Parts: sequence; C-alpha cells; structure tokens
Amino acid sequence: MRRKSLFQIRMLIVILITGAFTHAVRADTIERADLDRTNKLVLHLESVVEEVKPEGGAKVEIYQIATMEYRGSDLGYVYTDDWKELTTDLSKETSEDEILQMRDLAESKNLTGIEKASDEDGNVCYPDLPQGVYLVVQTDEVQHFSVFEPFLVYLPCIEENHWKYDVTAEPKIAYQVRSGARDPNEPDPTPSTVPEEPVNPPKEDTTPKLPQTGQLNWPIPVLLVTGTFLVSAGIIVRLAGRKEDEEEL
Repeated sequence: MRRKSLFQIRMLIVILITGAFTHAVRADTIERADLDRTNKLVLHLESVVEEVKPEGGAKVEIYQIATMEYRGSDLGYVYTDDWKELTTDLSKETSEDEILQMRDLAESKNLTGIEKASDEDGNVCYPDLPQGVYLVVQTDEVQHFSVFEPFLVYLPCIEENHWKYDVTAEPKIAYQVRSGARDPNEPDPTPSTVPEEPVNPPKEDTTPKLPQTGQLNWPIPVLLVTGTFLVSAGIIVRLAGRKEDEEEL
C-alpha cells in the first residue's frame, strides 16, 4: 500500500514538471508573421554628443529592395525588379560594404524612393508601408550634424520573440558646435544601431533564439515551481509514511 502511494505521488510530480516546461516553451514560440498587414517606420534623428539636440530638416529617402514571403514554414526574401542584380543574402547579417553598394546602385540607376524631411523634433514618419526590406539613406547634410550611414530595416521585425509592425530606428548622428559643413577629415560616424531583425527568422513551431542578453530568464520560474513541488512532495511522502507506520503499530 505504501509503495503504491509513493508511486502515485511521484507520477503526479512528473506530470506537473512536464506541464511547467511545456508552458515555458510555448510561451516563447514566435507566431507566423502577418504579411498582409501594413507597417509603420519612424526614424528619430537626435544627437547626444556634447548636448542632446534633434536634427530637424534632414532629408531621408527609403527604398524597398525586397519583399517577404513564406516558403512552407520558412520566411524568405525576394528582391524587387530594380534590385534583382543584387546577390546579397538578406537572411544573413549584411555588411557595411554591401549596404554601401546598394546605395551606389540606387544612385547609378537614378532610382526613386520615398523621401521625407525630419521635423523639429528630429522625427521622420513613414506610415502604411508594405512588408519588406528597406534601404534607408540620408540624402543631404544639415549644418553642424554628421550624416548617418545607410542601413537596412526589416518590416516587420522580431522584438522580444514577437513580430513588431511599428518600428522606430535611431541612426547614430553627431552634433558639433562649429560653422560650415562636416570637416572632410573627420572620421565617419559609427554605424547606425537599428532593428534589423529578423535576419534569419526561425521556422514556425520551433523555439526561437532568445534576445542576446547573456542569460536565460525563463528557466528561473520553472525551477522555482519545480523546487516547490519537490519540497511539498517530500513532506507529503513523509507524513504518509508516518501515518502508515502508526497504523501498523
């Protein structure tokens, strides 16, 4: 009788632990992207060098270089007609030289994108954009401000294991208190920090890679719950054994 009780308790613990782990995995699973939904891109141009100052009046042009499509459970990228000669694999990390070649291609072919100017707060807003990969280029230079380097934006992109359709990018620019245009001997500004993810989205129904923060946070609550179950089970087994011993006496 005692062995049967212990077996039932152990089986209950196994079921509860399995359920806890299963819930944790499903919570991190990325859903399928809605490629029919429109996206919003906001560029925030603000320098934090020496003083915080938004760059107003900067002209920015964006080009849709590729579209997204599902091939089974895999998300792929297809270059648009004006960019078909490119061979860069957009599912992998794109180098700065490859992005500069894209900019040069747009200039050599006199391609037309969507050009807008930043407002007094340094914001450039592009609402209702179709899904795809976009090349972002600053087309002029504002006095006292450096020009950000061209970069790519994926719409939608993955953030915290979910698809994000409203994306804000903050290109790195610098503001120096001096007259005239940028000194030609001044080093180029550092590359832009923008949400280029997803570069290679995970397959559907698979566990995606967590954000690279250097640690995995999801096992902590699972381990705490598991520990609680084990301690509780130990107390129950001990009390059950003591009760059976008393009955045998």
